[in-house]
Amino acid sequence: MENQEDLQESYLKVLEKVDLGSNVSGIVVNIMRDYVLVDIGYKSEGFIKISEFDNIPNIGDKIDAIVTRIGGELGLILSVEKFHSLSFQDKVDEYILNRKVIKGKVLFEMSSGYKIQINENTIGFMPLYLSSKSKDEKLKKGSIVEFYVIEAIKTDGLRLILDRRTLEWEREIEKRKEFVSSYNEGDIVDGVVEKIIEYGAIIRIKDFVLGILNKRNIAFTRVENIEDFIRVGDRLKLKIIKLNLKTAKMELSLKALKTNPWDSIESKYVVESIVKGKVVKILPFGAVVELDSEISGFLHVSNFSWVRAIKSPREVVKVGQIIEVKILEIDKKNQRISLGIKQVNGNPWDNLADRFSVGKIIQGVVKNITKTGAFINIEEGIDAYISKFDISWLNDINPEDYFKLGSSISGKIIEFDAKRQNIRLGIKQLEENPWDDFARSYKKGDSLEVEVVEKKSKGLQVKVYNKIMGFISKIQLGDTKESSMDTFDNLNIGDKLKVVLTNIDSKNKLVLLSYREYKSQKSREEISSYLFKEDEGESYKPFENLLKRKADV
Repeated sequence: MENQEDLQESYLKVLEKVDLGSNVSGIVVNIMRDYVLVDIGYKSEGFIKISEFDNIPNIGDKIDAIVTRIGGELGLILSVEKFHSLSFQDKVDEYILNRKVIKGKVLFEMSSGYKIQINENTIGFMPLYLSSKSKDEKLKKGSIVEFYVIEAIKTDGLRLILDRRTLEWEREIEKRKEFVSSYNEGDIVDGVVEKIIEYGAIIRIKDFVLGILNKRNIAFTRVENIEDFIRVGDRLKLKIIKLNLKTAKMELSLKALKTNPWDSIESKYVVESIVKGKVVKILPFGAVVELDSEISGFLHVSNFSWVRAIKSPREVVKVGQIIEVKILEIDKKNQRISLGIKQVNGNPWDNLADRFSVGKIIQGVVKNITKTGAFINIEEGIDAYISKFDISWLNDINPEDYFKLGSSISGKIIEFDAKRQNIRLGIKQLEENPWDDFARSYKKGDSLEVEVVEKKSKGLQVKVYNKIMGFISKIQLGDTKESSMDTFDNLNIGDKLKVVLTNIDSKNKLVLLSYREYKSQKSREEISSYLFKEDEGESYKPFENLLKRKADV
């Protein structure tokens, strides 16, 4: 048997093969009270202080370490802390990429953050906004914290930026996910109202998970002011209506635990019935009317008046006002009721036909003028329309020049349509159409006397008949260009001349005349008169005597 001195000598020879500061790998072979024994492939095991481990390894685990001492009572001392410390700088990019969780000690607080000692060779900086998910939390000097390394600046040494807040949020989300996954949609939970927000309330479940109570899920009636129904600190029983495991959030409902009043809506409200309600909200396009504590209806702006154009509901109703409305439609599936005010008293247009029949002459006040006509108020809330084409039989009238706002004007009803709520008036219809009288009095080819009222570049504007104007082009003033120009030049405003009617277009208010045709017509009449003149002397019947002589031969 070898004596003690021989064993020690053999042991030291083995140790000569291990260098101080060298990296070694080994397998855990024993867990002692203060040390972990690691077989590194030599006759003697290495000793690692158990305090260096965050989680004590198991026998059989592989360990990487660095040799920190050779000899002494234990023989071979190893360290995992120093191994990681010396390899940290080489692996920092890998840690950032893989989001490795790192531990460090808080050294001291600065105005903008904390200095954190990661190991004996490395110190990092943790900005205040990345130190905690809570704005009020302060890190204590000497405390051990965990974090991510999010940036490594390697110029002029190694500067590290650390992030604890993200790690905290991720861990809380994981806890929430685990908590939320223990529930199912439809489960009933107890919660406390933590905060009122614009669209509902934040509910805390078991002091941990936050649920959302949307205001549409608070009550069956329309919720305008959330605090009329719930307040911060209220303890509620709620139903889970939706779970989102990815975000670890619950959507909750308060009204789901109550009887839905829409299930029996037909027994409370009937279409065409008249009921009373309270205006609780006014919108640009209508008003919300509360019919009872659980049911509200909507009054659209188009259902306020039969005869007035309502621009804003505030012209008719105000919040808090009690009004009578008629139920126009009930949509049980979508939980909507359509209401109307104007339908309560009936449509006044149904009774207007007798008083405003076609052909009747009425009087009204000019209310609005457009480029195409004017609106005439003939009764409170009832307007009629006069088109610019119904102002004059003879002329094209500009409504903006003809009408004056607020002035009184008469017209004949030429159209009444109660269904379309449309009344049309005419001013020119107050008198007979002069074109009809003209057409009865004259036809194409007739001769008539006209008066020159204007000389234009292309001819003469003349007064024809009862304010009807006509036109004689220059070419119709003579047989030749020269004679036409002579006639044109010799005529003055107010001169009268006889012409022949060559065309009548009453639709386009056009009368065409010809002085040349009149002279030609007169010439033919004179020749005819001469040829067939009745006289006793033969010399005055040249055409007749000629025929007789030929007959005698």
